Amino acid sequence: MSEHFDFAELEQNEEDVFPQEKTNLTGSKTTEARLCAVQALHQARAMDSSIKLVTEQFLLYEMPTRKADNKLFKAIMSNLSDSVSRYEEMIKNHLTDEWDIKRVDSVALCIIICATAELMATQTPSKVVISEFLNISKGFVKPADTSFINGVLDAITKVVRA
Repeated sequence: MSEHFDFAELEQNEEDVFPQEKTNLTGSKTTEARLCAVQALHQARAMDSSIKLVTEQFLLYEMPTRKADNKLFKAIMSNLSDSVSRYEEMIKNHLTDEWDIKRVDSVALCIIICATAELMATQTPSKVVISEFLNISKGFVKPADTSFINGVLDAITKVVRA
């Protein structure tokens, strides 16, 4: 005998994982834009789609449902359009000999790439950019990976904001 679960019995409450539309997961429009950029880049890489196409999809379908800074999201994503491979090279240059970029967690890599794009595309203080992306990373990767992200971003910042 199989059990039947009636999803209609569920009610929205303050403990629900998914927020209502026109809210954000992070409490900040800029952090939400950064999170959306990481999600969009990860989606583009996972689906082998162009960043431009995924950005258009996000702007059309995802961003209207979130309270995010669209200007920041667009700045990060437009900077990524032609620069992902360049940023991957920058990351490779800051890995130790025993580390290959293929070993880097896919979400961690997207976080580092998006942070690098923002460092290149905006005048936001480096400490703010790094702190924001580290906070985002805490929701997706292990603490050791967050430390790794911090080290790589610190090294990249010294090059791009010298």
